[in-house]
Amino acid sequence: MKRQYNIIPNYYSPMCGDWGNGLIESYESSHGIIYRGCNFHCGFCNNSFHKKDLYKEYTTDEFIANLIGLMPHSKHFKFSGGEQTINPFLKEDLRIVKELGGYTFLDSNGSKPQVIKELINERLVDVLGISLKGLTADEAANVSHVRKTELCWENVLETIKIASQTSDTRVIITYVFFNSADIHTLEKFARIIEEYDNVILKLNNLLHDKHHMDDLKPIDHSYFMNFIHTFIDNNPQWKGRTIIVNTEKAITNYGDIIFM
Repeated sequence: MKRQYNIIPNYYSPMCGDWGNGLIESYESSHGIIYRGCNFHCGFCNNSFHKKDLYKEYTTDEFIANLIGLMPHSKHFKFSGGEQTINPFLKEDLRIVKELGGYTFLDSNGSKPQVIKELINERLVDVLGISLKGLTADEAANVSHVRKTELCWENVLETIKIASQTSDTRVIITYVFFNSADIHTLEKFARIIEEYDNVILKLNNLLHDKHHMDDLKPIDHSYFMNFIHTFIDNNPQWKGRTIIVNTEKAITNYGDIIFM
């Protein structure tokens, strides 16, 4: 069996930004290592709309050769998806990046805390991005289309707890805002996350045109920014610990990410 990825050179803007502490320069893009498989079917996701032929098979030697070719442009690699923790090659490939002198950013839905714990304990993840799919167990199940709330709620909070207890991994928690979400939604999200130390909030307005659920709409961009400013003013503990992605441009263009 071979690993299967869509490898996109110099694609992602660095969400760490000026908080890098030498980890990554603000101008340095991350190479995308995209895995197609997923154990969720989130309403706001567009992963299944990606063409299958974008994903190529790689032997270990071919994968290493690709990384070596990308290293002169950036040493930062973002493992995203899909859900990488169901990728049987994840651990091996993170280790390959680290042994080549690279830095690793892992995106996850947080459904497999023991996998994340093992990767963190072996110091294979520099930055961990976890997406919270809802603000209650039932809401998370509805958005992720997962029957067992343990997978999309209890496990996710356990993953955040595990990751937040290490000083070697920076942890970014994402929530996607859509439809009627407002400052009360943000306040509830922050209350859930505030008990965990050393985490960063990432607030995403709904992105992309196609989604698995048809009735989703983004928040008005100005309204979104206004209630975030009000929230930060009222909750100064999150100042310097909040990232805002208000447009698709922020995915690839560092200048379009907003740091607060």
